[in-house]
Order: sequence, then structure tokens, then C-alpha cells
Amino acid sequence: MENKDALIQHEYQQKYELKSTLDSIRNQEIQLLKQAEIEKQNLELEKQKQKQTYLFFGIALVLIFALVLLNVIRKIKNHKKEIEKQKEILNEQFELTDFQRKELRGQHKQITDSIDYARNLQKSVLISRKEINANFQDNFIFYQPKDVVSGDFFWTASQGDLKYLAVADCTGHGVPGAFMTLVANNLLNEIMKDIEERTPASIIQELHNRIKLKVGGAADAVVKDSLDIGLISYNVKTKEVRFAGTHFSLYKISKGELEVIKGDRANIGYNERIVLHEHSVEVNQGDMLYMHTDGYPDQKGGEDGRKFYQKPIREMMLDIHLLNLSEQETVVKTKFNDWKGNQEQIDDVCLLGVRI
Repeated sequence: MENKDALIQHEYQQKYELKSTLDSIRNQEIQLLKQAEIEKQNLELEKQKQKQTYLFFGIALVLIFALVLLNVIRKIKNHKKEIEKQKEILNEQFELTDFQRKELRGQHKQITDSIDYARNLQKSVLISRKEINANFQDNFIFYQPKDVVSGDFFWTASQGDLKYLAVADCTGHGVPGAFMTLVANNLLNEIMKDIEERTPASIIQELHNRIKLKVGGAADAVVKDSLDIGLISYNVKTKEVRFAGTHFSLYKISKGELEVIKGDRANIGYNERIVLHEHSVEVNQGDMLYMHTDGYPDQKGGEDGRKFYQKPIREMMLDIHLLNLSEQETVVKTKFNDWKGNQEQIDDVCLLGVRI
């Protein structure tokens, strides 16, 4: 009985211990399940926090982008307003410019018409080539103004057996020079009627007196209204040529030899008196006489933009003096324009030649 009780008690003890063990295992399982549930919940919470963080970050990015976009839109609107404002200003300026352009076009037309009229007036008043041909049958004239009207001019007259020919360069070019050409031309015509001794020196001397009187030249004047001139007289009976000039020379080619007859360095219209020397030039049938203003030698051109100068002109005269006058004019004109090239013409040009 004792053994039986002990065995029963041992069985109860084993059952109790087994039950305790099972309960302990069950509790551990429950704890593990709870722990797993808690971890799962914590993981879910962590995921929710991450989602919230991402959401907040996304919302922040959207807000930042929205702010940037709004700022850009605001700047675009302001820029657009500025552009519209500038466009309005430009439209106003364009309208003003268009008005001014029309005004300038009208003024330019008036000025051009006036200058064209001045050219026609100058052409009608000054000596024509037909008059030159009447006194010097075999001649050529290379005449190329810098502007529409010129400060250079040529002049001729006749008195009995004497034929006169002059080339002159008035102060300046363009309209101011053109006005002076009219004054000087008319004075020369008056002088031929008024004085008895009509030698080149006496004519230039009287021209000096009348310019000084009429134009009012002064030695200290800022603008000196005057001219340089070369003047010859040719006696058709005696074949005598006489020359006087101021700052201009007469070139004679006879039998292939070039002779330079220099004028005086006198300024017409300013000093009380000027000293002129008249030269008697011996000529033969077929000799060539040349005179020119300073526009030809002073013209800049060539490869280095330097002046043409006097020496090449003399060499050119020697090269062409045997050609007929029409061919000479072509060579003189071509050589000048080739030298000038794309350079601006700096002065009026007048070069004439006469064959005795």
C-alpha cells in the first residue's frame, strides 16, 4: 500500500511536473506570441512612422516646389510686365524714330534738292567745256568733285589774239567751296572787262584786290575764303604763253622733256599786297601744257594709304603726252580711281591738259 501510494504520489508528482512544464511551455509560447505581436506592432508603428516621415518629406518637397514655382511665376509675371513696359517704350521710341526718320528723309530730300539745284546753278554759271573748246581746241579736263558741287573750277576767256585758261581751287569743298567758285568766276569775268592790262599776273593781282574787298579776308580769320589759281595766256599769233599762279605750277612737255614752271607762294585775299612773278614760256607746235589742283596729288590710296604726290603725276604726264587728248583723259581718270580704290576721296580734283 505504501509502495502503491508512493507510486501514485510519484505519478501525481510526475503529472504535476509535466503539467507545470506544459504550463511553463504554454506560458513561454504565449509570451513569445505576445513578444512577436509586440514586435509586429512595433514594426507596424515603425513603418507608419517611416510612411509619415516620407509623407511629411514629400509634403515638404511639394511645398518647397510650390514656393519655388510661385516665386518663378511671380518673377515671370514681373518680367513679363517689364517686357511689356519696355515694349511700350520701344513702340514709343519706334514711333518717334519713325517720325524722325520721316523728318530726316524730308530734310534730306530738301537738302539734296537744294544741292542738286546748287550743282545746276554752278554748272550754268561756271565756264563750260564748250567754251574751253572754243579757245583751246585740243584739250582734256579730268574734273571729279568730292561732293555734288565742287570747290575746284576751270575758267577761260578770250581778248583778241589772247586766249586765257585757268584752273582754281577755292577754300573748302562742297557747298562752301561751290559758293566761292561762283564769286571767283564772276570776279574773273568782271576783271576781264574792267582792266586794260590783261596779263596773268595783273589779272590775279586784281582778283586778290577784289576778293580782299568783297569777301573781307583777314590774315587772322578763322575761315579764310580764298583760292589758289594757275592762269595762262596764249597768243595765237606769236605763239607766246605767259603764266602766273599761286601755289600752282604749269607743266610743259616739249620733245619729250618736262619743264615745271612754279607759281608763287602767295595767299590771295589777306595780305595788303602780294608779289607775283609772270613767266614767259616758249612753246612749239604739238607741245603739251598741264595744270591741276591739289586734289590729285593729295589723294590717299594704294596699299599703304599714302598720298599720290607730285612725282607720279609728272611721270604720268610724260607717259601719256603723245596720246590723243581723249586717251589722256581716260588714263588720268583711271589712274586716279585705281589709286583711290576703296579710300574716300578727300578733295575735289581738276586736272587739265592742252596741246599747242
